[in-house]
Amino acid sequence: MDLKYLWIKKFRNIEEQGFSFTDKYIISYSSITKELSTTPNANSIPEGFYTSNIVSLTGILGENGAGKSNIIDFIMTRIASVGNGSTDLYEEENVFLVILENIIFKHKDIELVNQEQLRSLGFVLLEFDEDILRLNGSSNCDWDLKSKIYSTKYIFYASNFERPGTYGISHLIDISTSYKIYHSAVIRDDFPAGYYNEEIKNQTEFLLSIRGDRHIKLPFDIPSKLHITFEKAEDVIKKIDLSEEFFGTVELDQLKYLTNESPNFYNRQYNPSLSKIEELTILINLDLLLIILKHHPEYFKEIEPQDFNKLVFGTLEGDSNISNELKEIDQVLSQIKHSLVSLFERGLLIVEEQEEANSYIRKVNRSFVLTINEDSKEDFYTFIRYYTEFSNSVDIIKRYWMGLSSGQQAYLNLYSRFFEAYKRILDAEGSDVIYDNAEHCTIMIDEGETFYHPQWQKQFVKQVTDFLSMIFAGYNIQVIIASNSPFIASDIPTANINFIKRGGDGKCEVDTLIRPNNTFASNIHTLLTESFFLSGGLIGDLAKNKINSLIEFLNTPNNIPGEEESQEQLSNTKARMKSLINIIGEPVIRRKLESMWVEKFGLEEEVELLRIRLEEAQEKLRIRNGQN
Repeated sequence: MDLKYLWIKKFRNIEEQGFSFTDKYIISYSSITKELSTTPNANSIPEGFYTSNIVSLTGILGENGAGKSNIIDFIMTRIASVGNGSTDLYEEENVFLVILENIIFKHKDIELVNQEQLRSLGFVLLEFDEDILRLNGSSNCDWDLKSKIYSTKYIFYASNFERPGTYGISHLIDISTSYKIYHSAVIRDDFPAGYYNEEIKNQTEFLLSIRGDRHIKLPFDIPSKLHITFEKAEDVIKKIDLSEEFFGTVELDQLKYLTNESPNFYNRQYNPSLSKIEELTILINLDLLLIILKHHPEYFKEIEPQDFNKLVFGTLEGDSNISNELKEIDQVLSQIKHSLVSLFERGLLIVEEQEEANSYIRKVNRSFVLTINEDSKEDFYTFIRYYTEFSNSVDIIKRYWMGLSSGQQAYLNLYSRFFEAYKRILDAEGSDVIYDNAEHCTIMIDEGETFYHPQWQKQFVKQVTDFLSMIFAGYNIQVIIASNSPFIASDIPTANINFIKRGGDGKCEVDTLIRPNNTFASNIHTLLTESFFLSGGLIGDLAKNKINSLIEFLNTPNNIPGEEESQEQLSNTKARMKSLINIIGEPVIRRKLESMWVEKFGLEEEVELLRIRLEEAQEKLRIRNGQN
């Protein structure tokens, strides 16, 4: 169901504020007159303005701390959570009015005096108590209405991880970084290894799915090679604090040699006849066994050093005197080796030598480049699954897509997570559970343009709407973007933007006074001149302070040192101020300051300035003649 309007009595820093999510009507509720006004908007955008299946796109724009994230959090915890008891946790902040399509849900404590007028306009009014599925005076709303509400899936994306994640909201697919970290750290207990490996796996599935698809285009070449490096054993030992004291505490004195010999352990056992891939799997075995030893020392109670070495080198014999747990671990290490060897033999994995820091150790093979395609996918997933299981939340590999910048990686994260959300919706379809059949998707993006170069911020709305429209083809999509960027505003009509500011008391306020008249297709510089985006001018505060100090210097009587200032100090100050004028980039400000300088210091200074300008003009002339 399409979200059209939301009025919140109190939630965090929001008090008695209304937010519009449609351009078809100008909607507002007044807690003073108790009226809900719905006026058709003569300047609404035409159907299919963005894409054929994006029914609306709304911006929430405001400075940091204004309450953008709080609005999205309210939608998630009060609307996306209906029917599963989540709203019971927020009973004291559960008074609100919301319009979904043509249905007005209002809390029983909200007065509404023009209900008959609203009904005559085609709205259905329903009053709720605890959440919008628990209507006042009845235990539940009717089945058809419940089906419509449950047919909407909410998807939330945010790239930053400072904001809290969500958990336990059945109609919400949370693909934010915070939630993924929370789910990995708290629910699965495998952070950070599990988090990073899940990201790589999702990105791999996404890249494989779009390869050859002409309809889905990334703003960069699709990467196909993944670079992975395992840490050195001595670094793993430091990371997990595998000290001599540890071996003494767990009564494994026979393995103390690992602490002292870790930098040289592999070289002592090295066999020159080993292939690169065999060497790689041995180093991986050593890293993983060190972690298992730290977390499960009881597995190693009876093991002798020679058997531990055999575990590392994959040469353990069936009658070795080791625990059953280690025998099972040995089998899994063999499966990891089999996966990597299979990739290597098919030319899909290239082993790279790494220069070790210790001069007495030769180059070793602890890195590899993996070509990602359909042939390598299953073996790669096997490797990732067992690595995540064995690493016990200790991440000992560095992984990156070759050829991607940090901004391109951010785009890949965004796209692959939405692809993951799409797959989760598909996986649920056909279920007997009513809320698993989605027809409408409300997609919320909180500052998704973060980390992007300004050129990519400028392209963000176009790129994202095109991508979401293709991925979620067959669904009606509502997009809500929270941002503080004028690049986002220039792609959204003013009627589709909620401009909010942080009031003097820290409260969120919908700003109807200083909002720009027409944001859509506005020049970025024009938008920046609006006091909503920038107050106090268009230059940085540091530059502004420097210019003000220069003006103050020029307005004081010259050649008169202060009480504690010598003539030499005044001369140094003059030279410093003059150099400041020379580096000012805005020509109008620079020319004005030069004029003030001449007025203060006389004709000789004017002659010097004219000489500098003449040299600049001659240089430009030389450049022009050279180009011709």
